[in-house]
Amino acid sequence: MGDSAIGLAGLGFWLFIAAAVVAGIWEDIRKRETRHATLRSLIESGQPVDQAAVDRLLGKSQRTDHDMRVGSLIMRYIALGLVVMGIMLAFLSFEILFPLLGAAAIVGLLSLGMGAAADYLERVEGERAESPGELVLPGRPAGGARGAERGAPPQDPGA
Repeated sequence: MGDSAIGLAGLGFWLFIAAAVVAGIWEDIRKRETRHATLRSLIESGQPVDQAAVDRLLGKSQRTDHDMRVGSLIMRYIALGLVVMGIMLAFLSFEILFPLLGAAAIVGLLSLGMGAAADYLERVEGERAESPGELVLPGRPAGGARGAERGAPPQDPGA
């Protein structure tokens, strides 16, 4: 009876996780449909719609680097929780410690990767804001030696 209760508890946990994921996806879809319906009604009514309102309705004003930084912070605390859980469960069974420490290390490294990606995106977005209309590649200064390709007058190599 004890094993079946543990199995049912595990099944209930994963069913709850699945329901939460499906509900989140469904909510996002409904929000997107509502935004599109609002935008469609504005366009059909003949009212002028500026680009800022379109971006706000479609959710294009979100900052990906900020979202990744928040996700990184959450994952750091999840890794810490896995370490604490591993230590606490090690009092019951020492064999569980190293798998949980390994899982914590993986989550911690993913957190560091997300933080590095957030820093990169923040730097790239900052470079784009400084030079609008120009494609800025990382490691290359804006308005570098390729100015002639963007419509600048050609320079005489002998001068």
